Amino acid sequence: MLISLIISLLFFYLFNISLNVISLTGLILALGMMVDNSIIVTDNIGQYRQRGLSLEDACVKGTNEVIAPMLSSSLTTIAVFVPLILLSGIAGAIFFDQAFSVAVGLLVSYITGIILLPVLYKIMFSAKTHRFIKTKFEIQNREKKQEQNELLVERYYRAGISWVFNHKILILIVMLSVLPLCVLLFTSIPKERMPDLSQNELVANIYRG
Repeated sequence: MLISLIISLLFFYLFNISLNVISLTGLILALGMMVDNSIIVTDNIGQYRQRGLSLEDACVKGTNEVIAPMLSSSLTTIAVFVPLILLSGIAGAIFFDQAFSVAVGLLVSYITGIILLPVLYKIMFSAKTHRFIKTKFEIQNREKKQEQNELLVERYYRAGISWVFNHKILILIVMLSVLPLCVLLFTSIPKERMPDLSQNELVANIYRG
């Protein structure tokens, strides 16, 4: 995450984007997703390690498996902010920095997650140190699994998932019936370029004759 943040700030410098309230807001939004990408990659590699694969094979297969889902997730988030760049006037000037911050942060996080993170994982769990770390890692995972199995929330979750898959047709009908409601709400909700702003300031221009 730190490397992604540094590279993002480098793009800020290259594209002459200042650090202001709007750009920092977009960067903060991107930071949370940067952490998610790193967690997804490391957790997936760890799962392959638990299945008995070698360190190198786990890094390769674990990373390749999440390349497409992470890319689609990043692009769907960026697609929300891209239209904001096309706005003109004050709104365009305000939201351009935010959209730029989110787009750059997510793309940099994606690239570093699939290229740099597996390499760092392999170095950390190298032949000299991975035995001790692996043993500690497996013990922690077993303890966590035992605690999770005792949680009542997980039981309800599994029961809910099983019910959904056992009633696929009913769930499909419900989802299709919700679509007209979404269209109705989209057409009925008022649309405007900027939200209503309450005028609570008075500007007085004094000209000296």
